[in-house]
Amino acid sequence: MFLLVTDRVQKPYLEFSSKRWSLITGLRGYMSSAFFTTGFKVLAPLFAVFITWPVLGLPALVAVGPFLAGCLAQLAFESRLARHGSSAWPLVPIIFEVYRLYQLTKAAHFIQRLMFAMKDVPVSPDLLDRSGAMVAMLVTFQVVGAVCLWSWLTLLLRLFPSRPVVENY
Repeated sequence: MFLLVTDRVQKPYLEFSSKRWSLITGLRGYMSSAFFTTGFKVLAPLFAVFITWPVLGLPALVAVGPFLAGCLAQLAFESRLARHGSSAWPLVPIIFEVYRLYQLTKAAHFIQRLMFAMKDVPVSPDLLDRSGAMVAMLVTFQVVGAVCLWSWLTLLLRLFPSRPVVENY
């Protein structure tokens, strides 16, 4: 709803155009960085679930599922806005990167609660495997969080450049 209202308000003032989009994507290295970070943000959690599935099972998928659903929702929103030529296109990555960071925080909190629930369990090889898998999931969430911050800040720097690049277009 927010994007619909924003599009209706901005449409007369800010039209979607390839020239305006090229202000962001035309800068050297942005597209390759965007493809790398997007791929990494999706593949790293999937790989972590694949590796930890035999040990953790469903909790690994529960921790990563909302994050991946957010990535899919962003793709759906971006394709819909591009198809309609909406002027609210810069808001989608900003909103979803903040949401992605929130989901990573919730996933890490979920895994930490599982770890704290195991603190009174006697030490066994199974417990060591589970705790190692949970630590691997936490490290994955931290690395993906750093990549999300990187891509979010890169987008903001491209949207609001420190030097006037608009004169070139």
